[in-house]
Amino acid sequence: MDIILKNKLIITTLLFTCFVKAQPGYSGSFQFKVYNNKTLVNLSDSNWKVITKKNLNTNLTQSYKFPDYYEISIEGGNGREDLFVDIIFKKDTMRIYPPSIDLRTVTLDSISFKKGIFKIPNHIYDLKDLVKNKPKYYKYIPSIESDWDLFSVNKEVYKCFIEKIEDLDMISTSTLSSENGNSMNWNSSTQFYFKKNYIIKHHDGYDSNNHWDNKHFIYEIKNINDSTFWGGKINRYEILSLYAKENALYALIKKSYADLNKDTYGVYKLYFVGEEKITNKLAVELNKQQIEEDYKSAMKLQGYSGAIREKIKIKYKTLK
Repeated sequence: MDIILKNKLIITTLLFTCFVKAQPGYSGSFQFKVYNNKTLVNLSDSNWKVITKKNLNTNLTQSYKFPDYYEISIEGGNGREDLFVDIIFKKDTMRIYPPSIDLRTVTLDSISFKKGIFKIPNHIYDLKDLVKNKPKYYKYIPSIESDWDLFSVNKEVYKCFIEKIEDLDMISTSTLSSENGNSMNWNSSTQFYFKKNYIIKHHDGYDSNNHWDNKHFIYEIKNINDSTFWGGKINRYEILSLYAKENALYALIKKSYADLNKDTYGVYKLYFVGEEKITNKLAVELNKQQIEEDYKSAMKLQGYSGAIREKIKIKYKTLK
């Protein structure tokens, strides 16, 4: 082999190797403190164990010294796999799926040990920055500092399911939510605050038992299914505006899909889980509506390849 060509190959290989190693990988950490009977737990005690999911594509490290935070740090991988942590006390296990730790440190400083499986939604954790200076008489439901039963994975509480009423081609940018969010007064005692994919219903008045309360109920808007019927991912929802009609609440929503290259817009009716009974009949109707909505969006918007479009068509026919 020509010596000059050989040297070029060596240099190219070295540069490529360095380039791969230098690529910024996914990193983040989850740190927490656990309480049992309102007492801070020493997790290095023989009665306690902490076990976390490990992935071959990630470098996972754990550090702990009582009474500091127990910290789990991850580097590498793509950050999309669900991280879970098992906190084990004798024969009881508490499994926690924390909010996404993608490029940040997620801190839970008041975990009350409880047997079961719990998942903390991103939007609940992210709200801590907005409500950290809340007056003491405000009560946020659910709260990461309150009853974790609300985060049990088999519960569908404090969700706001959506039903598309009308398809829109575009919405004027003048209606887009500001970075600080927007609000709408429902009546003298109820206000809705909305930003990105969540709505806070603020009630400041008498309840049904004629007791005065001041509560914020936090809801996440979503479809009845987290993914499309062809297995695609729904990347994002964003509430752009709210309006009321005939005692029902509606929203203008921007929605994006992982395998479609444009956003969709529409008018949606809102169903607040917990305030309205999501019957089996309603759930079936919402599922049917979502299938039609997602299919029409896929046919309307250009996918990344014709293969995806054909896959969607074939799958849709099997559902008809």
